[in-house]
Amino acid sequence: MDIERLSQRPNDPAIGEQVAARRAERSSSDAQPKLDPSSARLPADTVEISSRSRDLARARQAVESTPDVRADKVAEIKKRIEDGTYSVSPELLAQKLLGESDEA
Repeated sequence: MDIERLSQRPNDPAIGEQVAARRAERSSSDAQPKLDPSSARLPADTVEISSRSRDLARARQAVESTPDVRADKVAEIKKRIEDGTYSVSPELLAQKLLGESDEA
């Protein structure tokens, strides 16, 4: 398979236009001054976190560090059930189930 350079096919008008366009691109890019990357200063990105976001982050961290099961509370209730001293008010249970708790 022979690979021909674009400039070796002057008879094809589309190829001639492509060659001319590439030469024009090269000459215009050569005319532009080159910037030294070490001397170029890019604007620094900044991030500002609101106090509300900080508060939410602290709250999230507190929730995540708290265990899902309060082992001390569970152990206390188990002991009371075994001893027969654990009792629940039927009215209070009904209120909690219906979401009508007086606690607020």
